[in-house]
Amino acid sequence: AGTTMAILLYCAGATASIVYALYNAPTFYKDPGFRKRWKFLFLSVRPSTYWWITASMVKAFFLSLTTVAFQRPMAQTIWLGSGLMLYFFAVFWFLPWRTATLLWLDVALHYLLAVLCLLMPFFVPANATELMDAAYIFLFVCAIGIICAAACILGVLRTQSPSMQRAWRLTYEKDARKFVEVFQVMNDAKLMADVLHGLVDVDYTLTVNVMKILSVELLGNTESGRLIWRKGGRLGTNKNKERGPDLPEAY
Repeated sequence: AGTTMAILLYCAGATASIVYALYNAPTFYKDPGFRKRWKFLFLSVRPSTYWWITASMVKAFFLSLTTVAFQRPMAQTIWLGSGLMLYFFAVFWFLPWRTATLLWLDVALHYLLAVLCLLMPFFVPANATELMDAAYIFLFVCAIGIICAAACILGVLRTQSPSMQRAWRLTYEKDARKFVEVFQVMNDAKLMADVLHGLVDVDYTLTVNVMKILSVELLGNTESGRLIWRKGGRLGTNKNKERGPDLPEAY
């Protein structure tokens, strides 16, 4: 009875509390009391990936099942390697951490751990059947890569269809209205400096990259690490080498 109560209190109860906080975060995060109570869940991740603690919990639960679900070393190493590789792909896709240093450290460590675990089946005691199973798993992983490459090619071809082109144009128009709405108030350098100061490391880098892209495409400015394909930018000829024109001369 005591063990059951402990599991319900510390496992199920804590998990339910965290899920409750994450579910309500988009609505109540502006409340100072909510932030003080639950900020430990959000301090290490970007605001757009506030839910990442659930991914960490799933990974921890997945790894903890290794010795419970499997007895043979071969199966344990494959299970560990598969879980770590999935987590590696998730980190690489969502970029959840606030700082670039922590982000790349997490990616590198989980990649190395996943590779080591996936190589371990060839160094642990195993019979012929288990070695064959490990070989099939490696072939399956290779097949996933081929399938993903084929899916990417098909996706690119699909985007060239007239219906997808119309859908993309509608998406561009919707996003353009949002850009214009935001850019209309971006005329105070001090205010923008305060906004940039409040961004986390990864978000700040992404914002600066967006600024460089628009600086090249609209104003024709020269930015390091980016090619200029439209002389003068879309707003007219850039007569100043340092910055674009304040107003468009021609459309």
